[in-house]
Amino acid sequence: TAQLGGGITERNVGFTAPQGAYTLDTKFVPAYDLRMDLGANMDDWIAALALTYQSSLATDGYEPAPGGPGERSSIRSHHFDAGARLAYRFSDAGDNVGAFVGYGVGAFSTVKELKMPAYSLHGLKVGLQLAMKIADLIQVELAPELQLIFATTQKLQELAAVGGSGLGFGGEIRAFVQAVDSVAIGLQYRYIHASLASSANDGLSDDAHYVILAVRANLIR
Repeated sequence: TAQLGGGITERNVGFTAPQGAYTLDTKFVPAYDLRMDLGANMDDWIAALALTYQSSLATDGYEPAPGGPGERSSIRSHHFDAGARLAYRFSDAGDNVGAFVGYGVGAFSTVKELKMPAYSLHGLKVGLQLAMKIADLIQVELAPELQLIFATTQKLQELAAVGGSGLGFGGEIRAFVQAVDSVAIGLQYRYIHASLASSANDGLSDDAHYVILAVRANLIR
């Protein structure tokens, strides 16, 4: 299957350093969502390579400066997941339950250097997925996820006094309606949280929200 969507996202990051508090809040800004499942159906089983990329779009960040005009820069908040998905189909309607194991990256980047540094969080991601049809019309999907973060940007570690490992969790709920043969339209909400502990302060907290209207097409029937 291939999926393309657009909507809104918000990113909220915060930590305390010796120089003071560092915060980032993008508010809700435009976003897009790209997904691809490359796999096959094997009797009651579904196996696929799953790719997901979500990102803010055309977003500017402004950082005020005491006694001056401040600094404005194009910024990007984005997340990428890649891994394997295996699901078991337990009904004739196509209801299925499965698991995802892969690699996830959550990143914040800027064109100009701001007080909040550009950084990325990397780690192993695992999740469960449940898909069920309601009245043969609406397919509801639930996908909780957990991430073991094992690497992050060195500059962030030094500035926030955090280690290179941490924990992330979140999930997604999706509802799709079959529009025409092999094409569905749906609405989805995803929440992603990541945290890195620190012995010197409260550590880093990173929260992201995505609300996306998407079109999904089944490429293999």
